[in-house]
Amino acid sequence: MFHWLDKSISKRFGLIFFQMRLLLLQVFEAGRLVILCVWLFIRVVMEVLNCFKFFVIKRLQILAEISRTASSVGFGEDWFKLIVSRVCLEDIHFPVLVSKLKDSNLGDDGFSSEQGFLLRVVSEIVNERIEEISVPGAFALCVLGIFRKSVGVVDFFSRGKSGLPTDSIAINVLGYSVSILRDICAREDPSGSGSDFKDSVDVVDRLISSGLIELFLSLLRDLEPPTTIRKAMRLSENQEGATSSYSAKTCPYMGFRKDIVAVIGNCAYRRKHVQDEIRERNGILLLLQQCVVDEENQFLREVGHLVC
Repeated sequence: MFHWLDKSISKRFGLIFFQMRLLLLQVFEAGRLVILCVWLFIRVVMEVLNCFKFFVIKRLQILAEISRTASSVGFGEDWFKLIVSRVCLEDIHFPVLVSKLKDSNLGDDGFSSEQGFLLRVVSEIVNERIEEISVPGAFALCVLGIFRKSVGVVDFFSRGKSGLPTDSIAINVLGYSVSILRDICAREDPSGSGSDFKDSVDVVDRLISSGLIELFLSLLRDLEPPTTIRKAMRLSENQEGATSSYSAKTCPYMGFRKDIVAVIGNCAYRRKHVQDEIRERNGILLLLQQCVVDEENQFLREVGHLVC
């Protein structure tokens, strides 16, 4: 299966030892032997690292092809999730894999169905194993970047009629990326020292420092009010005989508002600096407005009460 790797290693090390034999014929002094040994050690280490890098690249290419096939047939068995979990969550290759699944015909603004499928699988893994895995900060920041990009692609003036998954790849990417962020922010760092390997910064704090709270409050503020408040506003307008031309953004899928509120609430839990930021950005009243029943967002009132 890995004959290409064996051949590559054999060729590389064969060349090294051939060069070493030539040098040995020319070396007669002990001092030069020390230099030769140091040179040989450095060459061997560098070749091993190059071979390992080559193997990682090939592994990601293979996984990208498996992901394309799985996406086309809707395949999501446990062994596939295990591989994705190892590569994307336990290792640091998620950004590279997402890039490999990009469709070059879509340009820089679009998303491929394979990327949407990968985010769906990763979302399920994070939701199921969030207490078991240590999420790398690079992974979390990459997901936030994907979410930012999807916000600029999705049509927020077309009301969603169903939950995830939808018929729109961009909406699915938006929904699954915010679901991943919601679950990441729901998990406290058990060690108290961050979860990005040796990094001492909490993953959630890295997301917050990247503008997550500002972004999510802005999205929530741009959305039309929940259905209960909208009905009350219409009733008041009818009684007063007034009309309004309301053109606020709508939820692209059912549950989007609840997910946004949940992310903000999870970030604010036991983090005074986040609570202060929400207060400074006039977000208290905005969050209180979410503590109502919304036909498009089940359990919004319960989530809103937990936040406030």
